[in-house]
Amino acid sequence: MGTNVEDGTKMECDIVKELKAHVASNCTPVDREQRFRDMLDDCYSLEGVGGPFANMTPSRVLEECDPTAFRCGVNDYEDSEDWVEIGGCYYERSNVEEAREEFISDLESEKPSAMDEDGQDEIEQIDALIEAVKAVKL
Repeated sequence: MGTNVEDGTKMECDIVKELKAHVASNCTPVDREQRFRDMLDDCYSLEGVGGPFANMTPSRVLEECDPTAFRCGVNDYEDSEDWVEIGGCYYERSNVEEAREEFISDLESEKPSAMDEDGQDEIEQIDALIEAVKAVKL
């Protein structure tokens, strides 16, 4: 039989997995490359260049002519944005925080049923889970 510390750690790991799954199912991932393309196309124009570039978007020119610079630009742009990486996908931090608050509300809504059954231990577990969710660094 495991000790309370082991059980608590396993429970916290499980709740973190549940939180990440909740975020993934309730938030829309950011398409980093498309966001970078949109930013480039909003900021720059090739109209004055003329020739073969006159009808091309700046993002397309960069991506096709220098894919390495394009990938570096995507990474630099990502660093300037307030995105959170969860499971290899990127999400807007504000959406992630909103999903976390919703997840905490769902946990808190389980308290009344535990109180009805006189489950003080269960209430304490729920409170511990809520604190674990609040402590997760995203």
